[in-house]
Amino acid sequence: MDEHTAPPLRPFEPMSPLDAGFLAVETARAPLHAGALAIFEGDRLRDAAGRVRLTAARHRIESRLHLVPRLRMRLATVPLGLGLPVWVDDETFSIERHVRTVALPPPGDTRQLTELCTTFMMRPLDRRHPLWEVWLVDGLADGRVAMLEKIHHSMVDGVAGVATGAAFLDLEAEPAGGDDEAWPPDWTPRRPPSPMALLAHAAGEQLRLPADLAGAAARAARAPLGAFRRLAGTLDLVGSEAPDVAHRSPLRRPVGYERALAWTTLELEPIRRAGHQLGATVNDVVLAGLAGAMRAVLEARGEPVDRLRLQAAIPVDLRRATASDEPGNQVAVLIAPLPVDEDTAGARLGQVRDAVAGHRRHGEADASAMIFDSLRLLPSFAVATAGRVLEHQPVVDVIVTNVPGPPMPLWFLGARMEACIPIVPLVGNVGLGVAALSYGDHLTVSILADPATFPEVDALSRAVRREIESLEAWLT
Repeated sequence: MDEHTAPPLRPFEPMSPLDAGFLAVETARAPLHAGALAIFEGDRLRDAAGRVRLTAARHRIESRLHLVPRLRMRLATVPLGLGLPVWVDDETFSIERHVRTVALPPPGDTRQLTELCTTFMMRPLDRRHPLWEVWLVDGLADGRVAMLEKIHHSMVDGVAGVATGAAFLDLEAEPAGGDDEAWPPDWTPRRPPSPMALLAHAAGEQLRLPADLAGAAARAARAPLGAFRRLAGTLDLVGSEAPDVAHRSPLRRPVGYERALAWTTLELEPIRRAGHQLGATVNDVVLAGLAGAMRAVLEARGEPVDRLRLQAAIPVDLRRATASDEPGNQVAVLIAPLPVDEDTAGARLGQVRDAVAGHRRHGEADASAMIFDSLRLLPSFAVATAGRVLEHQPVVDVIVTNVPGPPMPLWFLGARMEACIPIVPLVGNVGLGVAALSYGDHLTVSILADPATFPEVDALSRAVRREIESLEAWLT
């Protein structure tokens, strides 16, 4: 081969152990696709007859798929499960399969919209095709149009999910080229690899394991005390703190087949100012507000809260540390306490701030990343088996994710996006998920719950708003 000739493209992309883990632990009761519900001005998204411009929407989204190539890729499995799945081009890709419309019946109120969202979010994605869908929702009472997006967690984490959704949108109402912008070069799918090629790839991955382990050992050897402390800190959390809360948590039970969704939107700048006065982040304020809201709702339920401390799993983005723009999941996890037992907002925020800062100082996110990466040491069937322990894990009560969204307005086909509501999936025996997403000068906090575990989702959403606003007032 001439030295100036580029090597041929490999006909597949490997999947990381963490990405494969999200596939392995998915069940009918816990579909693992993340979601977002965006609300747009309605006029520009309808034609002269008042119908949603579905063809134009498909045109726009398909014209941006080259920005996120994985959206035209499907799963391929290694024969006999001897390796992790890989991504291959979907030779039968059709934008019509992935972008569709649905209309709410009158009156088209918020309750109907949330029920539609939860129904659609519980429907599994077809693994024979790329693992994403976009639905344009008409029939809202105020004439606006919603866009419901869901994408499998094996493809994106929170940060990548925001970037993927933003790829379909514009920074101005009338971008250069208008609605009929030029299409990218024709896309030709690569021929999928043969079973023998996939087996060879899996064998190569196994042969590389000793070198990967040696590299990890060398990095740990350069700072052995820090590596030991990070790992010991995480194991200590699981081994010592968990038993103290495992029997007391009113939340941990395997998730069922139903979901309930609620959200509230607050001004972002007062939250920033309130946190800054105590050296806390926006995420700290959300966690403290959630702890106070949980206290109020559980007290109303009749649960004892005086000594109750819940545990929140908080995804941590690793891209800033690695400068990585690779697709898939680039996250680790912190486990932080929710001090439900504290009866004042200031004490709750101070304890959350100190706990999260301490976990970061001791590198517990790095330790969880080491644990996730060690999944590659397990055979693929063992990854699936290990996932089943999530239904009985004794540590986490709630998932809380906070993702910074775009600070400027975004547009789709000339229609301004007025709001964006994130939706975090539930898994195992964690029946409550809270997601915070900033957009412009507002912060939306959404709550997804298994109603059998936590039926008071609307009350909790109202309480989160009340707690955060009271914290702002207390600090000003």
